Amino acid sequence: MGVFGPVIEEGQRSSQVLERRMMSTEKTMDGTQRALEKFASAIEVYAEHLKSHTSAIQGLSEASQELKKGAVEQNKVLTRLSEVIGQARPVREEVIPVREEVIPVREEVIPKVEKVQFPPGCVRSRHKPTRGEPIFGAS
Repeated sequence: MGVFGPVIEEGQRSSQVLERRMMSTEKTMDGTQRALEKFASAIEVYAEHLKSHTSAIQGLSEASQELKKGAVEQNKVLTRLSEVIGQARPVREEVIPVREEVIPVREEVIPKVEKVQFPPGCVRSRHKPTRGEPIFGAS
């Protein structure tokens, strides 16, 4: 051992240093592995949130399209309603002979509305007359 003693000691010291480095590397690798697992878990959670947000956005988009369709239909109805309201009242034409000339006379026809009369004792028959309107039962 005399001649080879320093070589053997150096080999043992190198083995110990190498063993410590390997243990340190294994610890680092374990830490890295745990960090990667946490990261993968976080990505999975984020993916779930993203999926729910995506479906929510898709739902909002569909609702928006439905509202747009409804607005288009409503505009069609309003346009038609304004056309009907904007049309003139029915006009009755009469021909009145005047000195051998025929002059058409236009007269607006205003529909007559009958007053609704309620039976005696009905709450609605206790109508308060407005100005100029005769009181029921008064002559």
